[in-house]
Amino acid sequence: MFWRLAGDVRARIDRDFRDPADRKAVRARLRSLWDMNLTVGPQQLARSILIVAGGDRSELEQLFESGFRGDPRDVIMVAMAISEGQAAYGTKPFRNP
Repeated sequence: MFWRLAGDVRARIDRDFRDPADRKAVRARLRSLWDMNLTVGPQQLARSILIVAGGDRSELEQLFESGFRGDPRDVIMVAMAISEGQAAYGTKPFRNP
């Protein structure tokens, strides 16, 4: 299955996660989205997860462990609130990764 992370997502990971081991783990976690049966697009959810996690790997892991707070759409809505609507529901690339 296609699981390539978009360039803006990769850049945001590099910006938010300074430790190389964290970057590798975050990329692997986000790539796993393509293997899941989701109600939203995996790239869309990846962007939203990065916004909600805010560079905190434990928060990112918690999002996965909680089943995306019960519904991936909830994560997208939280990302929208955090970004004050700038996240565009995760459908558009980050402007400044």
